[in-house]
Amino acid sequence: MNNAYGFGSGCGSDFGGGFEDFRRVAEGFGDCIRKMAEEHGYGANESDQTFPLVNSWKTDDGKLVHQFVMPGFEESDISVTFKGDSMVLKAKLPGSAADTEGVRYQRRDFNLMNIDRQEFPVPADIWDQEKTTAVLRNGILTVTVPAKAEAEGSGGVRIEIIKEGN
Repeated sequence: MNNAYGFGSGCGSDFGGGFEDFRRVAEGFGDCIRKMAEEHGYGANESDQTFPLVNSWKTDDGKLVHQFVMPGFEESDISVTFKGDSMVLKAKLPGSAADTEGVRYQRRDFNLMNIDRQEFPVPADIWDQEKTTAVLRNGILTVTVPAKAEAEGSGGVRIEIIKEGN
């Protein structure tokens, strides 16, 4: 026996067709929220909220290291520059790597996306921006900035990306 909402009175197979309608609406709402979140740079879970993933540390000999997880990117599509006291990272995925339109994932733990602009503090009076190295190896970009021996004037500096290994 169904109630006024089309649901059965018990559990299991007599629950009624109303639940299926509710499930479809909830699924559509979830898809809409996921799409809106992705358009604004947020993923489906907490690990997706930052792309690319980054580790930053200072070595024993005083170098600043930023390590970025960047699968699918080529060194020619990555730009690391300095502007004042900031390191600026930009990257564009090759066309096929970013094309996920129409894909329905069974599980999605990360998003591949272009990096329009991300800034990281690297004060020019402390770090020698001109002696920075950047190495892309197996989808990991490692940017190493040595400590500055003495203060110098600041200017724009572009860092060459070197592909190593695969």
